[in-house]
Amino acid sequence: RSSILTGVMGILHTFNTGLVRELVSTTTNVTPDDLFAGKWVLIDMAPSEWGDIGLFVAGGWKYLAEKAVLRRIADDASNCVTIWADEAQQFVNSYDAHFIAQCRSHRGCMVYLTQSLHAYYAAMPGEAGRHQADSLLTNFHTKLFHALGDLETANWASGLIGKSLQTFTGGTSTPSESLYGELMGTSRYSGNFSQHFESTLQSNEFMHRLRTGGVANGFICDCFVIRSGEPFSTGENWTQASFDQRNN
Repeated sequence: RSSILTGVMGILHTFNTGLVRELVSTTTNVTPDDLFAGKWVLIDMAPSEWGDIGLFVAGGWKYLAEKAVLRRIADDASNCVTIWADEAQQFVNSYDAHFIAQCRSHRGCMVYLTQSLHAYYAAMPGEAGRHQADSLLTNFHTKLFHALGDLETANWASGLIGKSLQTFTGGTSTPSESLYGELMGTSRYSGNFSQHFESTLQSNEFMHRLRTGGVANGFICDCFVIRSGEPFSTGENWTQASFDQRNN
């Protein structure tokens, strides 16, 4: 009992002290339902500046917005509500996978930005946390990969595209065995080819070929877009795209 009381009182203490109390425990002029009217709600409390208070308030708003979206009955005329989180590994939680799996029928959407798989694995540690992270990533319908910095994430991205049948050619040549052959330029050459399934895009394509913006690249960023269950005009589930950083 004492451990339960300690946990509950710790949460209540956070809600009733300092800036958190002022923001979430007093009067307010905004609720998650305002999102359904087409309003934008910006939680400008980056954890790098506000620390745990920023995580608490931003994470709480995200969770309440998710619950509100799944609670409403939406139709084609309903506004689409998008939850957008940069440095998403700081705000991810176990409920996100449930939200992503159901939000489309409630006109909801979520956009997460992060650097690698490891960022999610670190945020949700342990074997159960790893499964939660994998479940979350599986439910994202569209994934964009800019230049990656680690092999595991690159291998995972390559695996999402899958394998295709590819042809490999080879050959060998041996020098001529006579002076006449040397003079006439004849040689013995044999060629061969083989076919087998290989990754359509190798992992190094995600790590070394994509422009990363800035002056050196003309402010152009490249990425691979992978979409589940809905092929592009090429008939493939992936395509390469470029973005101009000067266009907001």
